[in-house]
Amino acid sequence: MLQRIVFVTDLHDLRAFLPAFAEVEAGADLCLVGGDITNFAGAAEARAVLAPLREAFPRLRAVPGNVDRPGVAGLLEEEGLPLHGRGEAMGGLWLSGVGGSNHTPLRAPTEYGEEALSALLRAGQPPAGQGSGVTAPAPPWILITHVPPRDTVADRMFAGPHVGSRALRGFLEEAAPLWHRPGLNLCGHIHEGIGQERVGETLVCNPGAFASGRYARVLVRDGAFRVELCRLSLPRVLRLRARAQMITSKVIGYGRHRLSSLLS
Repeated sequence: MLQRIVFVTDLHDLRAFLPAFAEVEAGADLCLVGGDITNFAGAAEARAVLAPLREAFPRLRAVPGNVDRPGVAGLLEEEGLPLHGRGEAMGGLWLSGVGGSNHTPLRAPTEYGEEALSALLRAGQPPAGQGSGVTAPAPPWILITHVPPRDTVADRMFAGPHVGSRALRGFLEEAAPLWHRPGLNLCGHIHEGIGQERVGETLVCNPGAFASGRYARVLVRDGAFRVELCRLSLPRVLRLRARAQMITSKVIGYGRHRLSSLLS
């Protein structure tokens, strides 16, 4: 079974922190990426961001974020990394994922209605019968989503409102007679929604944005998950320079996205 998993989300085209991350977490069994790999960009930009992670971690899986253009999902598919709307068994675990987010005021490239999110979540469930006690024991299940579930520490913005997905929360809470529920939901999207909270039987964790050097380390033992919220120790100059580059890239990317939307 996989023993140490690292999770990064909301990279926003930031590559400066990747060498330090790869050094600190060298030897991890799996790296999971929770979306917003780019700033309103597509496959070429995402490939450049993911390349150092692919080199550092032989096992890598990812979902796109809401500010990733549709080409990012295509790239993940092409390179054998996707978890969006699907599930797979790996190293004694079941992994599934859903990228994008519910609708936001940004009208970003990869957003869905709640019904569509619900369908994508169900598409990644373990096969019927697994975990039912009839055919096979249930493998521990990690669900990777870009958006957090509604009304949790993970989806609360600085100003106070909760903006996560109602469909995701309902999925975590509902009875599931033919399959088990996820033991862990790793999410992002809301940069300030840092923390852990249980929704039903599922531990929900938003580590914060990797663009701020934040990530999660998941330790698996006897089928149980323990999550550590981590932050890279980086020189202040590097952090300030990287933040300025990230903000500039995001503003330009959003401007181009809105302009293309208006012209189309």
